[in-house]
Amino acid sequence: WGPGTLHFSVYPSIQLPADNFEIYVDGVQRGGGPNALGIAGFEERELELQAGTQEITFRYLSNPLGLPLNNITNRVGAVFLDDVYFVPDNLATAAPTAAPTPVPVPTTTSPTTIPDGEASYYDGFEQGTFPEGDPEWTTEGEKPWELTNEEVNSGVFAIRSPNLTNSDLIPGSSNATLTANPTWGPGTLHFSVYPSIQLPADNFEIYVDGVQRGGGPNALGIAGFEERELELQAGTQEITFRYLSNPLGLPLNNITNRVGAVFLDDVYFVPDNLATAAPTAAPTPVPVPTTTSPTTIPDGEASYYDGFEQGTFPEGDPEWTTEGEKPWELTNEEVNSGVFAIRSPNLTNSDLIPGSSNATLTANPTWGPGTLH
Repeated sequence: WGPGTLHFSVYPSIQLPADNFEIYVDGVQRGGGPNALGIAGFEERELELQAGTQEITFRYLSNPLGLPLNNITNRVGAVFLDDVYFVPDNLATAAPTAAPTPVPVPTTTSPTTIPDGEASYYDGFEQGTFPEGDPEWTTEGEKPWELTNEEVNSGVFAIRSPNLTNSDLIPGSSNATLTANPTWGPGTLHFSVYPSIQLPADNFEIYVDGVQRGGGPNALGIAGFEERELELQAGTQEITFRYLSNPLGLPLNNITNRVGAVFLDDVYFVPDNLATAAPTAAPTPVPVPTTTSPTTIPDGEASYYDGFEQGTFPEGDPEWTTEGEKPWELTNEEVNSGVFAIRSPNLTNSDLIPGSSNATLTANPTWGPGTLH
């Protein structure tokens, strides 16, 4: 295949701690979880792939912690997958842009760097005055967020969520909220975050004006800080970083591999008119010639596509394998387009035994690097 992008449409109708969804490339986790914006239906995702044979594994996990789950009903309890196709880099509409060279941030004594362009706001918390001396920030909840030097991305200080653990197993939450200045205009908010959390013990959510826009642990399982970003529109907006402690009120004796806090550092805003590269317009979809379904793909030619419309998964799809307690299977229960998709099996059992099942796509060595959609 060569280098390129693997595209796929997925509907994870799941809810931790009842079940979870993970995506691996050659054994390294590269994604998973529910849809980013709480979408109840299919969402297109993609993976950048390098040249060479690679296994892309879609893993469904049933009750991974072996807990009683009587009150978790707002889900199908399955992952649905459809419209998987690969677009090589040499056929994609736009070539990847080289990463910008970092330049020092002039408004902090820490060694933080930001991409080329000028930040109109920056806070690395190095003044040591959070929250009283940071007028853009507020904190509220059972206990406030606080200044810390326990974990930092750069410099001496960061901020962290409080310890809300209690012997009565009462759920708790605490927010740190940044109020954007109306003069900022549209642009990108960058921040470095280390969510040392593990569901069902605790969780992390990000909201913009009350609408969830992200959260959760680091995407690649990074044990440390990860830079994330949010596209913001013009106008005053509240960006809320929320830590939730034991949100389901469960006994958590065996969950120890975490600090039980969210650490936040190096928050800065780059207006669109000062960013190095302007956003690229979305490409016009064109019909996929290799399926009878109405699926469309971005401009460029996919060197591989499977919408499962032949109805032969897995035996008749040589690139795919499935393994686990039970196999993934063909379905018309939920589809992104056409008649068929594939779904994870029902692994619920009365003994509360955790289970998992994988659907694995083996990339052709001729693909090279690219993006899996």
